[in-house]
Amino acid sequence: MSTKNTTRAALVAAFGGACQRCGYARCARALHFHHTDNTEKSEWSNGKGRASNAEIAAHPDRFLLLCANCHVEEHDRLDTANATMTTCFHCGATFRSAPHREVNGRGRYCSRACEIAARRTHALNPDTINARLMKYTEKGVDHWMWSGGMSNGVPIVNSTLANGTYRTRPVRRLLYELEHGTLPQTTQVLRTCDIANCVNPAHSRLGGRDVLMQEVARRGRTTQGERSSSAKLTEDQVREIRARYAAGGISQSKLGKEYGLAQATVGELLRRVTWHHLN
Repeated sequence: MSTKNTTRAALVAAFGGACQRCGYARCARALHFHHTDNTEKSEWSNGKGRASNAEIAAHPDRFLLLCANCHVEEHDRLDTANATMTTCFHCGATFRSAPHREVNGRGRYCSRACEIAARRTHALNPDTINARLMKYTEKGVDHWMWSGGMSNGVPIVNSTLANGTYRTRPVRRLLYELEHGTLPQTTQVLRTCDIANCVNPAHSRLGGRDVLMQEVARRGRTTQGERSSSAKLTEDQVREIRARYAAGGISQSKLGKEYGLAQATVGELLRRVTWHHLN
């Protein structure tokens, strides 16, 4: 048993070894030390709500030893006794809320359904979305530069769907939908300029995934060739390997040993012209 567990066992024994409400003593791990005065908790528990063994030993008058059930019942009793009446931010209904919930911001709604509905209404408001997007957008003469989050070179922002769940969405798509309406899921919003963080709707056009991939390849935005993080060769080395093998006098195995490649890799490199811009 660790020193910490030994100290806790000694404290449990000092408090009688059983719940001071119901007498439960079957499992020591089910016994909790309850703070009797929550108003002082932030001072002698460092705001974490859990006192150390040293604090319990130094101030036994501030604690009760309760089983898990009695501990929950005690907190429920305190919440009921200290509860205040407040108004739901969404539906306007009056409900009873515990003070600690109001402090941490969770006591603003009478139910989870009202909380989700309020978030959905707020997030789907076009003015709200547009204001949030414009907060991170600097409009220039031609380009709108995005200073918010990026993912794989694509400007993104968190938004809320119609069912109240959160989702990260491309900024260009949101701006386009604000102006032209909701798009089908299969429709892509493509950028027509080569500046990755430009979100100007005038620099966007629609297309399917096939058009997107063609556009990415045509503009050289892929991680093809030496731009890939796993690439072992540069484009110049690929040209050199092909030229040397075409000249004759060297096998694929020898080329592989020189460049740190397997013979099969060299053979595949010679058979397939994967980098069309090399030739």
